Amino acid sequence: MGQNPSLIAGYMEELYRLQVSEVAEVTIQRLLALVVMGEDKQQIEKGPHGYHFKRSTFSQNGTSAMTSNGNLVTIDKVWHLAEMNDALLGPRPALKHLCMSFSLFKLLRRRFARYPLVEAGSEKAFHFVRGILLTDGADADPEAVFRVITDELSFAWDFYYSSHPISHLGKWLPIMSIMTSLFTMAFCIFIVITLAWKILPEYKDYRVMSCELTCGEQDNDRFHDIGSILFVLVPTISLLLVVLLGEVWEIISYVCSNWTKVTLVCAYTAKPSWQKSRIMRRLIACFLWCRCKLMNYWGDKMGMTSLLDPCKRKGHIRHLFRLSKAMKPTKIPKPVKAALINSLKGSNGQLSNGIASLQKCHLRDDIRWACNGEGTSDIILVWHIATCIFEIRHMHDPSERHSSPDENDDMITAIHLSKYCAYLLASCPELLPDDTPWSKELYKSAKKITDSVLGSTDMRCFEFDRMMQLLSEKSKSNEVVCKGVQLGKQLVDGIQNENKGWNMLAEFWSEMMLYVAPSDNTKAHAKAIARGGELITILWALLTHAGIIRRPEHDNVV
Repeated sequence: MGQNPSLIAGYMEELYRLQVSEVAEVTIQRLLALVVMGEDKQQIEKGPHGYHFKRSTFSQNGTSAMTSNGNLVTIDKVWHLAEMNDALLGPRPALKHLCMSFSLFKLLRRRFARYPLVEAGSEKAFHFVRGILLTDGADADPEAVFRVITDELSFAWDFYYSSHPISHLGKWLPIMSIMTSLFTMAFCIFIVITLAWKILPEYKDYRVMSCELTCGEQDNDRFHDIGSILFVLVPTISLLLVVLLGEVWEIISYVCSNWTKVTLVCAYTAKPSWQKSRIMRRLIACFLWCRCKLMNYWGDKMGMTSLLDPCKRKGHIRHLFRLSKAMKPTKIPKPVKAALINSLKGSNGQLSNGIASLQKCHLRDDIRWACNGEGTSDIILVWHIATCIFEIRHMHDPSERHSSPDENDDMITAIHLSKYCAYLLASCPELLPDDTPWSKELYKSAKKITDSVLGSTDMRCFEFDRMMQLLSEKSKSNEVVCKGVQLGKQLVDGIQNENKGWNMLAEFWSEMMLYVAPSDNTKAHAKAIARGGELITILWALLTHAGIIRRPEHDNVV
């Protein structure tokens, strides 16, 4: 398992070396030969850059082939079996996506192990992601795309922070592990039943200790029993029950694990005899049916905070204890996922810091300056403040708005991504491109000014003009807040159609999220995975597979 990143890196180098035909055709047909399982059974050889598969692993057309010492299960084999209406995989399309997630997890491990990515900057990689994950039709569902990447990150979490990978190292290890758990459970049940059956009914006859009094002349009542046996039985039975529940959870977590599902699917794919056996199909289907919601790695939530929260009032008890509702995780809306996926599809692999979204806005020449800054953190803060101002300006008359569902989606996307970027600055600046201390100081200085403004005006009474006046006065000492107020005024005064404004802001924040996602700070993303994942980590992994591992050199280039 320790050689796995090196093997996968060598495999990908060989796979890309053999591709000489058209980009789109090669991407769909040949890059699907990504390894799922079986690489540990192949013949390997040492090379100048680590371990490599022997050339016999590949056929002449660049696809994977069976070797004499084991079967290499790849994505194309699993998908081919599913598309042939196999009795097991045909009715369960989620299984082929789960195998794709496991294969992508192995590719992502190269990033954590700091192996070079042969697909970095390659058009083939972007066409692969767009052709397989972002295709038109049913597979273009943003929920499905996010599910593939979150399952991939769940495999990464299991690999680095759980014992699931060790349990699947050998054929007999899982069986021995389950047998050990069953034996432990049987022993605990036997002890608990024995104690409950034999001792509890007569617990009054048992004492913890017996004392003999040797002083005094009378021999009567020389022996005294002290303490009830329940003081020993209750902790003992409780401990046994805890051990019993632990072993039950161990078996459930193994049976319901995605690792088990992928292992069974790969074994089924590699063995034609299993495919012909109705008994094996039913047995495997029973394992695949088992699910446990408690094992969900990804909560499908995003943190949110705001420098100008319309609902925030200084003096509330919840703010004294920093329990602001805005800091609590919020479920990621479907429009946000759709906007991010559509932005990636339309980027053609060329990221923009939001300036591309201004092309359809008549104010593009007037607000183009807001996309230039010392880094990305100051640009985020400027646009976040402007988005908050635009939101506050149009929050007073929701009954007068006659917008279509798509226009409401734009508003939801812009507000959520704006507040999520502010949350990253406040809580996870290490996931952003700029220097962490600089980003923290930038956010704190801006927050100090906005908090003083929020404490001076009642947002619930919608004192918009009063708020803008205070912001203009107090932001003179802070360049970022001053620019944010200036941009907010331009958006409010220059965009007469509110829906068009939200559309432009939604496209801007979608582009900005993709722009800040590439990062070489794998340690920060590993920590994010350990605590349950972040939206930006999902985008980071998705862009990695698309061959996008860094941003353009010039921010203002579209």
